[in-house]
Amino acid sequence: MEELSDSRLVGLAKTGDVEAFAELARRYQEKVFRTVLSLTRNRSDADDLTLEQQAKFLIFFQDFNQYLREKLQKARQQAPRKRPLDNQR
Repeated sequence: MEELSDSRLVGLAKTGDVEAFAELARRYQEKVFRTVLSLTRNRSDADDLTLEQQAKFLIFFQDFNQYLREKLQKARQQAPRKRPLDNQR
């Protein structure tokens, strides 16, 4: 996926391609972190704000979110039911 352009990855992510979305997030995570760190001068704040930006990035892809919800629901429906562990509280 590294050889694909950002615009191609965005197109793939919009269709629900999880790998494309992950590659975009990976490409920009360090850049976002460095930018925020230079503004805040606080590593903890920069970590928090970087994660917040990643969350906003995910929300931006509404098509991706809908795809993910449908897939998770389908997986839950198809997953075999297991009984709770005996020592589980």
